[in-house]
Amino acid sequence: MPRAIALSLLALVVGCAPPPSAQSPDPSPTAVAAEPAPPAAAPTPAPAPPDYMGQALDAATSAILISESARSAEDWQMAAAEWENAIALLEQVPETDPARNLATEKLDEYRGQLAQAQQKASEQTYALGSVSGSSSEMAGVSPRVALAKHLKDSGVVMYEAYWCGVCEWQLEQFGEEAAEILERVECDPRGENAQPQLCRQANVRAYPSWEIDGELFRGGLSLQQLADFSGYEGDRNF
Repeated sequence: MPRAIALSLLALVVGCAPPPSAQSPDPSPTAVAAEPAPPAAAPTPAPAPPDYMGQALDAATSAILISESARSAEDWQMAAAEWENAIALLEQVPETDPARNLATEKLDEYRGQLAQAQQKASEQTYALGSVSGSSSEMAGVSPRVALAKHLKDSGVVMYEAYWCGVCEWQLEQFGEEAAEILERVECDPRGENAQPQLCRQANVRAYPSWEIDGELFRGGLSLQQLADFSGYEGDRNF
């Protein structure tokens, strides 16, 4: 048999083998690289402790600024509230805080400032003629009534005579409501509820005469003069 025919028959029996490049890949598993782990979260820092000392100093600065421009009882009450806030903050400074010694020193200072602000608020309220010390109770009170209350509370006395025209003019300056508040002494024995002995003791020689802080002022006075001589600090829009 010819060699060519024999080779052809052998190929039919054996079959076609794929080329090396077309053979199935090695079924053995291939190693896969592991994914890197995510970075650990940074720890949350602990919150800083409150700066009580710094807050107290800020409140004190606010109180000082309010006091420098205070003109009314309400202004001084605002200043007092800031001092109270500063004191409360100082009292919260821990014993372990390096600022504790300074806080202790400031406490006495701030308490003194608080007392002064409260005193100023009280004086302003009193200047408006408040008997009870409550500014709300003075709402609607006229300046002339407030002045009359101040004069009476300060021990100021008006000496008069029922026939005196200047005395009548003086009372008209106050108005009927305020005139009823004044402390008045009738000097003529013929007048109603006369107390001439008090007039003699005060050395009254003219009508009206005003006794203010132990000093006698003879003749009629304007409401502005009465306010000045008696230390009245309320509304002067008479």
